[in-house]
Amino acid sequence: MNSPEPALRTLRSQVQFELMQAAAEVARAAEQTARASSQVDSLQRRADILLRELRQVLARTPLNAALLDTMRRCHRVDQAELRAWQARRIAAQRHEQQVREALADLRNRERALERALQVEQRKQRARFQAWHLAQADELWLQHSLREAT
Repeated sequence: MNSPEPALRTLRSQVQFELMQAAAEVARAAEQTARASSQVDSLQRRADILLRELRQVLARTPLNAALLDTMRRCHRVDQAELRAWQARRIAAQRHEQQVREALADLRNRERALERALQVEQRKQRARFQAWHLAQADELWLQHSLREAT
């Protein structure tokens, strides 16, 4: 009877390789999420500052219409860029979550394979011990028969 141990070892090696690839993908995804979050934070601060300045321009008299118009356009552009980066951040967070879940699944597969491998090794040890005990019993029987005759 062939042992499934070599197949389990091969599968475990393959899963370990996939684990390494998945871990690298998680690192890349985390980096993208961090980059997008940093960009969102920076754009949010810039938008807040521009909004404060815009309110200050509105509070001044006489009102400088050209400055106000330029600042409003800048604010709209900044808001659009902020929304785009917020969407990128959300997409990056979703992707990171997906690859983290895939990594967790691979870890679970590796653990299951490791447990199966341990079970198979225990079975092989038990078979070897049973064979060894049978051999010892056979020798004892032969020795007992020789003494009896």
